[in-house]
Amino acid sequence: MDISPLIVIVALGLAALLVRGQLQNRRRRAAIRSWAQECGWDYSRSDRHLGRGWNSPAINRGKARDVVRRTFPEGDVFSYEVGAYGGIRRRHITGINLGLQVPVAVIVGPAQSSGRLQKLVFVPLSQQSFSMRWDVLTEEGSQAGVADLFTAEFCQRLLVDDEVLRWAVFTFEGQHLLVSLPWPEDPGRTQDAAGLLRDLANTLAPSSRG
Repeated sequence: MDISPLIVIVALGLAALLVRGQLQNRRRRAAIRSWAQECGWDYSRSDRHLGRGWNSPAINRGKARDVVRRTFPEGDVFSYEVGAYGGIRRRHITGINLGLQVPVAVIVGPAQSSGRLQKLVFVPLSQQSFSMRWDVLTEEGSQAGVADLFTAEFCQRLLVDDEVLRWAVFTFEGQHLLVSLPWPEDPGRTQDAAGLLRDLANTLAPSSRG
């Protein structure tokens, strides 16, 4: 049996899928850029420096794509996509600059815990309802400093039932609070995530906010 025609058909099919994916990504990038211009966000196609020096194992590394930024009263907010196009590790990350140094900490639902978080230790909190929904992890020796960040208002905001919270992984890192979502960047979700992070920034203890 001559398999040459089959090889050609498969190759053409793969090429068509590649072209289709590239066209979809271009349209999506144009939509993000257009939304940013209309809604007062600054847009840049990529940023190799964003996230450099972050240590949290919950944040995917790589060049930030389709970066949008905007300043709010609560702090500077940014949002971007990282990971291979079409890959399972493609993530939409949004962050806010808190204006203070915070210990590395990860807030994750029990079902989303993974092997890369094994080096972190569990942080016990007094809010029982919060602890039933979220695990808080940090580096050894930082438990007390992390626990101080979790005011009753902070915990209550993360108990609201919405789509972002069902899939979110949060990270305190450097001077930032970040939320990572398991899907491509989307303007609507950027606005939702930015609003959530601004709410959370407002609930931090006054001593934490400086």
